[in-house]
Formats: sequence, structure tokens, C-alpha cells
Amino acid sequence: MVQSAVPGIVFVPLATLPAAPAAAANREGCEHLLAKPASPAARQVAASGWAVTAEVPLGRYRAVSFVGKLEPSTSGTCQLSDGNVAIYEGEQLRAVAYAGRAAQRSLGRAVALEGVGLRLWDGDILPGPLADLRLNGDGSLSIVALAAEERRCQGRAVIPNILGMPMDAARAALLGAGWRPVAGSNSTPGSREADLTRRGITEVDGCSGTGMGFCRFNYVGAAGRLGVITAGEADPPTVSDYDVQCNAG
Repeated sequence: MVQSAVPGIVFVPLATLPAAPAAAANREGCEHLLAKPASPAARQVAASGWAVTAEVPLGRYRAVSFVGKLEPSTSGTCQLSDGNVAIYEGEQLRAVAYAGRAAQRSLGRAVALEGVGLRLWDGDILPGPLADLRLNGDGSLSIVALAAEERRCQGRAVIPNILGMPMDAARAALLGAGWRPVAGSNSTPGSREADLTRRGITEVDGCSGTGMGFCRFNYVGAAGRLGVITAGEADPPTVSDYDVQCNAG
């Protein structure tokens, strides 16, 4: 049984994958966003002409995300359209999730969430999270709203859902979750880093002066280190992603 509780995302049983649109064959400039199929399920998707973006184990299932159109843009980014996530059991397709016709965002990639399922990201030039996909205790699959927090490092690291937040609000949420800022070293007068430091966001590690205007902010916690990435020229900028390095043990 599959169901979606997220408006705009359709999740239906399906046994046969349709062929990809002709546009899926043009991948120039976006190859770095694609995954080399490693499983029979992903190879089936690729053989149907689709561009595979990820494959992730999910209990007895395997989720394969794929798109039908890729358009390169600035700073190594791409717009991914006509996206889907297929659920396979072995080599048998069981279900497919996709954005409905009225949806403003397309599915782009499935990413593993430690111990609880998958996070579905959109295919925008600057990707953002859409929903979570959960494997329930009875074996059914559900697409649900984004969780309020994510756990990493065998559950020892808790990251609040800061994606899409302005950096000052994200900082407050991280401090409340026990993350401590690591002071950056760039204090060049007039730089964006210096402006952020003056605002009290002292953990800024560096900003790009071109393209998407990315900035990085570093934190440390009991379970490891956290890097937060923002994008855009807003003041303060908005969180677009993060990464975690776990301590040993």
C-alpha cells in the first residue's frame, strides 16, 4: 500500500515503467548530477531512457529517482524536470511517486534519512526538500511532510529542519539543539564575511563572490561537525543545504 499526504505529490502502485521522453537523452552539462546505476532496478530505469539521479535502499525495497529533462544553468547547476521516484522490490516495480500536473516543483532526487526513510528533493536549479518518504511498520509506504528534525551519526546528532530558513533564524535553532559556532577567519573589511560577523554570525567560513552566492558556516557538537550552506544575496542569506561529519564511536 502506498499513499501521499503531501499536496502536489502523487504516489501510485505501478508495475511497468513507461519509456522516457526524448529530452532525457540530452544530458550535456548535467552529467555530474547523475548516478551510475548499480542495481538491477536502477539499470531497468536507465534502460527505459530515463536519467537516474540516485538509488537508495529502503528496507526490502530500493528507491530509484530519475528525471526526463535536464537543463544546465550557472555555477554547475541544472534544472531537473519530469522527475519521479520508483519503488522496486528486487527487479519488480511496485510504485512510482511524481509531482502532479498542477505542482510548481518537480521531484529531482531521493536522499537517505538515517534509519527512517528518504527525503525527496525537488529539481530546481537551487534544490530544496519537498517531503519525506517513510517505510511503515506494516510494510506500507507513505509520503509525509518534512520532519521537524533529522538525526545523523547513529542518532547522536540532531539537526532541526533549517532548510529554507534565513541564517539568523537557523543559527538560533542550531544553538538550541546544542550546536556551537566555530569562529571563521575572514575579517577583510567590506567583505560579506565581515558584514555577517558584525551581525553576530561569527561562524561564517567563506562566501562565493559569483554565481549563486554560496556561504558556509561551521558548527561543532557532541557527535561531530556541521557545515551549513546558504545561497543568494539576501541579508541574511537563506539555508540551502548542510553536511555532517561524525566523530568516531
